[in-house]
Amino acid sequence: MDFFQLTSSGVRWTVDNLRHDVALGAIPPTPGTSVLCQIDPQTDRVIAEVFRQFTDDHVFVRTRPIVKLFEIRTAFVSRSEARRLLDGLEADFETVEVDFTGITDVGQGFVDELLRVWPTTHPGKTVLPINMNPAVEFMIRRGLSR
Repeated sequence: MDFFQLTSSGVRWTVDNLRHDVALGAIPPTPGTSVLCQIDPQTDRVIAEVFRQFTDDHVFVRTRPIVKLFEIRTAFVSRSEARRLLDGLEADFETVEVDFTGITDVGQGFVDELLRVWPTTHPGKTVLPINMNPAVEFMIRRGLSR
């Protein structure tokens, strides 16, 4: 999508891929849920290529939550932050790619919960960190070596 907006229960989530921007905000509550999706009819994206990133044999098995969506700051340190990030992803996906673009550092508890505890308590699930700066990559490598 070029533009996606989901509104429900007094919350609006907007993903604007043209501006590379995401917003989450409170709005006056209204009954029901509203979804708006827009795509340029002249797009050069090929739907098969988009689906291939997230499927195996036409089944959705991968997701890519972007840590920035949950960003209050650029550092994530606690186990509870990792649990909130992964909440609800266990049911539908085998691989969860966590995009660390813009995240400056992570704590030991966050890394342990993300890469050791959650996959251990969800057999067959994999967490794959991507787009890490050197400090985040160091902490993740350190956490994986334990």
